[in-house]
Amino acid sequence: PFAAGIIFLIARMWDAVNDPMLGSISDRSPKTRFGRYRPFLLAAAVPMSVFFILCFFTPNLSPALTVLYFGIVYILYGMSSTVYQIPMGTLNGMITDHSGERTILGMARQVGYQCQSSLLGAAGVFVILYFGQGEMNAQGYGMTALCIGVIAAVCLLLGFAGTRENVPVENVKISLKDQLSSLTANRNIWPILGFVVFSQLTTYFFFTFSTYYANDYIGNSAYLAIIQAPQAISG
Repeated sequence: PFAAGIIFLIARMWDAVNDPMLGSISDRSPKTRFGRYRPFLLAAAVPMSVFFILCFFTPNLSPALTVLYFGIVYILYGMSSTVYQIPMGTLNGMITDHSGERTILGMARQVGYQCQSSLLGAAGVFVILYFGQGEMNAQGYGMTALCIGVIAAVCLLLGFAGTRENVPVENVKISLKDQLSSLTANRNIWPILGFVVFSQLTTYFFFTFSTYYANDYIGNSAYLAIIQAPQAISG
């Protein structure tokens, strides 16, 4: 648990640097025949899925090298996820310039997120138990991760193929330094940022704690789906 906590801490600290850097790269990237932001979905599909799957397969290494392996793989998974997450957040404004349609797209994205969270929260444990032959073991987690990784890659490819960037954008290049300066100067965003950080911390704590609660306190990992389902549904 201590090593895992250190890995998560380093990964989150790197995200604080990696996310704005990726946002700047996507905004400054040249427009191609596929658009400016859609190619990032295509580029991230396979690497993100591969690194996600590798997070659930344990190599035959020494304890120290195993920790190093999971640290590198998890950070690479986070980086490859950022490659599509940041540009995808901009696609609403590139698909249409109609405010009502943008709102519908944003709602559809949120509903899709809640549906997949609810599905994983309710059925994920049973899928793990199925592949693990009734146990929450490495085989169950690995096979479940393989299925999720393949589905995620297919969804990203469908997202790339099924969208178009219809709104023309001027090639205005703003340096990362100027973007960060604008962020620090905007006082209204700090309460929102604090709320996001707090909500993410509580969510991570809940899902981590509930795993130990089901396994060690109740003594039955099948109850994990019941414990996590309300949080997954409510978001």
